Amino acid sequence: MSILTQTTAGCEPVLFLKSRRKRKITGADKQARIDETDALGDQWQFYDLVHPGLKKWMDATGENDITKSPYHGATVEEIDWLKKIDIQAAAQKWICHSISNTTNLPKDVKWEDVEKLCWHGWETGCKGVTIYRAGSRDAVIVNEDAVNDDGQPLIITETHAPKRPKEIECDVHRVAIKGEQYLVLTGLMGGRPYEIFAGLSEQVEVPRKAKKGVLIKNGKKDGVTTYNLLIPLGDDDELMLKDIVSLFDNPLYGAFTRTISLALRHGVPVQYLVEQLRKDKHSDITSFSAVVARVLKSYIQDGTIAGSTEKRCPECGGATLTYQSGCVSCVGGVKSDGTACGWSKC
Repeated sequence: MSILTQTTAGCEPVLFLKSRRKRKITGADKQARIDETDALGDQWQFYDLVHPGLKKWMDATGENDITKSPYHGATVEEIDWLKKIDIQAAAQKWICHSISNTTNLPKDVKWEDVEKLCWHGWETGCKGVTIYRAGSRDAVIVNEDAVNDDGQPLIITETHAPKRPKEIECDVHRVAIKGEQYLVLTGLMGGRPYEIFAGLSEQVEVPRKAKKGVLIKNGKKDGVTTYNLLIPLGDDDELMLKDIVSLFDNPLYGAFTRTISLALRHGVPVQYLVEQLRKDKHSDITSFSAVVARVLKSYIQDGTIAGSTEKRCPECGGATLTYQSGCVSCVGGVKSDGTACGWSKC
């Protein structure tokens, strides 16, 4: 009913005065405009929404400047956080059951501010306080039948890879896998690994001095995206290798690199990938998984907390383990005899 009457079903403020939404294009939408195609191949169309009250004000005044409207400063992200809880507390006095409101917080909110809000709700007599941090529940799937040890539903968060530009920079690595020389190309987006390609170096003649290149998306061949590799050689000279995937001709590890690229594109932390690759007990230091792990760990920033490995130092038992120069290390730990720990997994 609240949707039909364009009113709120509660006392919540307006979420956004203007917003952009998207709808999935189906087979029946023959003439639909395609604004986005995601990593799964689904197509989407965007459309803009304007709050109906604001739209009426704009039509009546002929004004388009939102800051002049009576709605300015009244959206969930603009109002005072503590004052909103105060309003809930005032209403709570006359309600025997619990009520709650959603206090919207920015994505970069500090933990101290969240703690302050929770304490303020308790101090003012609220029986329930709900907090939403921007972007914290995008595309969440809840499996109600699956629960953890505490009986809570398990939640899987879906993420969609950022759209790949036509050209991205890449690093050129030369490695030895089972005694054979390989090239590993690491495509970078925003300085982070986005995709990798690998193959026997003897099949791709790249000068040994080449450390950097550009991976260029170049349409599709038999339904599969092709990529060209551009290598700058200096003095305005360059080398172009077309359809690098076919040149590599990598039947053994092609699926491996595609899976790693998929994980990187969807935001899996690099340290998690490295740690999983190194768990293969049947491989040695010259295996494909071990070598790729060594390539990827060079992109882990110093100070990154170890992911799926031990959280605490096995030597001193105190410090949280972090990466230093690509190696899980104990920084700041102190042994029982008072000396610095300095334990390293490498």
